[in-house]
Amino acid sequence: LVIGSLNMDFVTHVPHPLAVGETMLAQDLQLVPGGKGANQAYAVGKLGGDVRIIGCVGWDNNGMILTENLAQAGVDTTDINRMPEARRVWRS
Repeated sequence: LVIGSLNMDFVTHVPHPLAVGETMLAQDLQLVPGGKGANQAYAVGKLGGDVRIIGCVGWDNNGMILTENLAQAGVDTTDINRMPEARRVWRS
């Protein structure tokens, strides 16, 4: 049993480390499932272990992706609580 965080990491690539006060456009954006608890459960699931995770995710695409990613690794995700009040609002 893992009780821990589930996060969607937003990873960007830049040509060089930023200097103090520098602004730079990123080369791309990658969304990577993560979180210390999720990473532990994922690893155990991929190794064929019997693992379940307890945690919360938002009621958005990221929450769905995080849950499905763990389930595909063999993690029991029935105790992941999807929080309807944590909806992502996209504004343009």
